[in-house]
Amino acid sequence: MCLTVASGRDTIAYSSGPSFPVPPDYAARSIDLNEDGTPDFSFWSPSGPLCTFDIPSSFCTWPYYVGAAGTNQVLITGYEALLQSFGAEIGSNAPPGAAWATPWFGAGLAAYWWSSDGETIDGQLVYGGWSGSLGELGIAYLGVCFYADDGAHYGWVRVRLPSPDAVLGGNLFEFAPVVVDWACETRPDKPIRTGDIDSASGSIQFTVEWSSPHRRLRRLDQDLGTGSFLLAGTTLRGELGLADQFSSAQVIGPDDHHKGTTPLLDFGHPLVAKASHTAFFHEATLTHSQVIRLLHGDYCVTVDNGALSGRIQPDLTVHDARDLFRQYRPTR
Repeated sequence: MCLTVASGRDTIAYSSGPSFPVPPDYAARSIDLNEDGTPDFSFWSPSGPLCTFDIPSSFCTWPYYVGAAGTNQVLITGYEALLQSFGAEIGSNAPPGAAWATPWFGAGLAAYWWSSDGETIDGQLVYGGWSGSLGELGIAYLGVCFYADDGAHYGWVRVRLPSPDAVLGGNLFEFAPVVVDWACETRPDKPIRTGDIDSASGSIQFTVEWSSPHRRLRRLDQDLGTGSFLLAGTTLRGELGLADQFSSAQVIGPDDHHKGTTPLLDFGHPLVAKASHTAFFHEATLTHSQVIRLLHGDYCVTVDNGALSGRIQPDLTVHDARDLFRQYRPTR
């Protein structure tokens, strides 16, 4: 776990985890958003699927929930937690159709379903899949709020679907949504944007500056999607939310286009790949030299072998950059 609270312009407390899958039983796993020693939000699921009474069961669903302790709150819509994309604002004003609430008994986070009859989704007959906002987005952010003596503090919790790749994070198999990391504003009553850490000391935020629209886009001003990275120590986490359907993505250096060169990070299979949205997530441990090159802006993202590409740039002031280069300077 890495909790960072910076001075000056940085006012966000960010925790890099460790990430964990939502437990497949009622033994909840909790996070302490403000690191005061008291759990703030918990995640759990039933010990098995909920199925229809016909034999054999024609439909089953396995739901996953989030709950809030004490007076803490989460954004909900109906009985479901509201999950949003990267960059959404979390503050006192809830989005249309949503509200702040304290779901002691849990709000729906996601659910996996399967059916012997199947359902038609996007013109295709499918027999199982993830429902809800997380099923649509692949990677999403839960808006949260806790109360301290000085007022309300807003934050986010990043969650993702299980990886379709067998070895992500060292797990042979992921079957449940994963709570990745979380952050909160240290200033009371101040909004926060999902995914934002203000590049606080010890953790660095990067964005992807897309430079080449892919061949399927009709207009140069059409939305390409978002790309964001977080570097906590030597662990790099990358997230792509793209406005089209893609199958592969990599992080490469300036000389990595040569055949046989291993990319810095291979995203593997997408978490979600739909006609209008593709989500990738992966993480990697970097060497000292790779961190320096990353801070210099030497790496770029390439999607579908160059159909879309963009350079990874740190969100740093000149002063921050100088301090970080001193931090990562090798000792003699």
